[in-house]
Amino acid sequence: MSSTDERIKKILKQKEERDAAQASARAEANKANKEDPIKVKGKWEQDTSVIKAAVASLQDKLLSHHIKFSFQFKPGVPGTIGVPGTTIIGQAEFLGTVGNAIGKMLLNIFETGVVRVDFDGKASEEFDLMQADQEMYESILLDLVERLIAKEDGTLG
Repeated sequence: MSSTDERIKKILKQKEERDAAQASARAEANKANKEDPIKVKGKWEQDTSVIKAAVASLQDKLLSHHIKFSFQFKPGVPGTIGVPGTTIIGQAEFLGTVGNAIGKMLLNIFETGVVRVDFDGKASEEFDLMQADQEMYESILLDLVERLIAKEDGTLG
C-alpha cells in the first residue's frame, strides 16, 4: 500500500472516530442535561475561570514562540443556531496569532450541555460541557495553535 493510501486510510479512520465521539457526546449531553439547563449554565459560569487559567497557562508556555491569544466571553444568543431547538447560553471567542497567521475559534455552549467548537467560522467538533476541565480546554486551544502554525506554513487550506 502506498504512503498516500495509508495516509488517506488514517485520515478517514480519525474522521470516523471523531464523528462517533461527537455523536456520543451529543447524545450523552442531551440525555443528561436536557432537563436541567440551569445546571449547564452553572457549569459554564464555573468554566469561565477554568478557561482563563488554561489561557494563562498556555500563554506563559508559548509566548517565547511568538504565539499569542486573546479571548472574551459573550452572553447567550437565543435561537436555533447549530443544534435545532436549542439556545446558546454562552460563548467564548478566541483570537490567536502565530507569526503572520491569525485565526479565530468560537466555543458555542448550548443549553443541552453540548459545546460546539468553530474554527474560523467552520464547525469542527463537539464535546459535553459537563465533562470539560482545564486539560480539555488547553487541548482545544492547542488545536487552534496547530491550525495557526499550518496556516502560517501554508499547509492549511
